[in-house]
Amino acid sequence: MNATNVLVHREELRIHNLLLTHEPLEHQHPDVYNLAGHIHPGARLYGKGRQALLLPCFSFWEKTRGLLPAFGFVHRFYYPVRVAKGDQVYVIVEGEVIEVSKEEQVKWKT
Repeated sequence: MNATNVLVHREELRIHNLLLTHEPLEHQHPDVYNLAGHIHPGARLYGKGRQALLLPCFSFWEKTRGLLPAFGFVHRFYYPVRVAKGDQVYVIVEGEVIEVSKEEQVKWKT
């Protein structure tokens, strides 16, 4: 523990079938769900015209891994995640978390 009562893990932390890492694993282990945060994922949402927004997001796919968004004002760059049908994506906008996993809201990649 440090002065803020936060326990810091320098390496990965495994809790049952959940594997917490700073960066996503390159090779997925079949028996664990990898949750990481280094990427700073963003979902690009498209309007009816040519307008688009890139918003920070939580991204979960393949029942094997997920990405957490960057928190705070320091991180203003978001890496656009490639989304496939069946993925779950939740954007953060105006202090709310909103699911945008519907095909009409996100530009889907296959």
